[in-house]
Amino acid sequence: MDLTHFTFDIDSDGIAIVMMDRAGEAMNTLSPETGEDLALI
Repeated sequence: MDLTHFTFDIDSDGIAIVMMDRAGEAMNTLSPETGEDLALI
């Protein structure tokens, strides 16, 4: 998966961990671009 605004991992217990970081932005907000990443997850 090639994500721009998120990191995605599944831990040893099978729990998905998704972290959002919009680089260069003061605040992480949802946008059409972040929606594209979420669609991949």
